[in-house]
Amino acid sequence: MYLIVVGAEAEGRRLIEMAVNSSHEVTLIEADPDKARLGL
Repeated sequence: MYLIVVGAEAEGRRLIEMAVNSSHEVTLIEADPDKARLGL
């Protein structure tokens, strides 16, 4: 599955973590570069 996550707040980071751990592809859209790095 391919997911697009908008926002790297706590909910977005949890969703990214679950998706990556399940071998899904994720694209993160986040305006704040520091928050975007936390999403990785």
